[in-house]
Amino acid sequence: MDEKIFLLKDIRPTSLVVFQATSFCNINCSYCYLPNRDKRNNISIETIQKTFEFLLTSGLIGERLSILWHMGEPLSAGIQFYERAFKIIDRLLPSTTKFHHSFQTNGVLLNHNWCDFIIKHKIQMGVSIDGPKFLHDKNRLCRNGLGSFDLVMNGINCLKKYQINFSTISVLSYESLSYPKEIFDFFNNLDTINSGFNVEEIEGINKTSSLQTPLAQNKIRNFYEIFYDCWEKNDKLDMMREFKKVKRYIHNFPSKFKFGQSTRRADNYPFKMLNVLYNGDLSTYSPELADIDQKFVLGNVYDTTLEEILDSEKFINLSKQVERGVSQCRDICSYFNLCGGGAPSNKYFENGTFDSTESMSCKYNTQMPIDVVLEKMENSYK
Repeated sequence: MDEKIFLLKDIRPTSLVVFQATSFCNINCSYCYLPNRDKRNNISIETIQKTFEFLLTSGLIGERLSILWHMGEPLSAGIQFYERAFKIIDRLLPSTTKFHHSFQTNGVLLNHNWCDFIIKHKIQMGVSIDGPKFLHDKNRLCRNGLGSFDLVMNGINCLKKYQINFSTISVLSYESLSYPKEIFDFFNNLDTINSGFNVEEIEGINKTSSLQTPLAQNKIRNFYEIFYDCWEKNDKLDMMREFKKVKRYIHNFPSKFKFGQSTRRADNYPFKMLNVLYNGDLSTYSPELADIDQKFVLGNVYDTTLEEILDSEKFINLSKQVERGVSQCRDICSYFNLCGGGAPSNKYFENGTFDSTESMSCKYNTQMPIDVVLEKMENSYK
């Protein structure tokens, strides 16, 4: 079978564009995967224009599109930059495409001017915060070595003052695992609309994780069990994406799901997620791959067409590896319908290849929450 025909069956309209507005980050987290966060490499308006011209000429624009500003601290690019960028995007996208912008921010730079801008453009906000000050400040440090918690909370309080909804992402490190109740209480009082945990991952330039210790697995399981009990007893808090996802799946099964059906993650489809670096370099699959190695760069918005990418040996080999990894997960893993084949970046950085299955993220972010929810639900009926 012709390689390109084989791969074209998996091409979907792009549902998420991840832009690196800047490689710079104003804080210096100990577990960050990005290599160039001390450099002020900023994307140009022309590069944004070229990106959407690439998407349009490639036929990758569908009915809905999310635009995420990430891979560095997006607020470092400044409000004036986004005013210009958003005008270009508004002009280029067809009226038939519904789209929205999202920022994933550390929250330090949030102020009244940013809140006015966020409201004006209906931007969806995600804030990275690891819980109470004594935990957050262990790893999420300012560039002067001091903790960033107080600055982040100033930003969050500004969002709350302007009644701007926000979600949160927290990294679970080994230190966090002893404090499930404290972390629950913190987020319960934060008024976030949704919260999720990422385990401290081996990814990019972060070559080790505090969760690699022999004691980590039992401690994570215990953390989830206690956190779940707190979550179930609370009427106010509608958070914890891992638990919500499992319960939603259980409640909808089998009306909306069929056992064994293909429920692949978006980042396992080529070009459903498009990552654009500050210089216009293009990649697909996980955004964590984008600024790490030239081997994952498939072209550039200034001089590459989708047809050229699809014909390239680099893309064909990459796509076949990802496909084999997803197929293996589907064949052997009972968690596949909720995991969707795992993130390609986790497989690559932990196992050395996309053509692999289980990762630490898979075990701790998918399998363990599923097991805890199922066990808790079963016990409730006894």
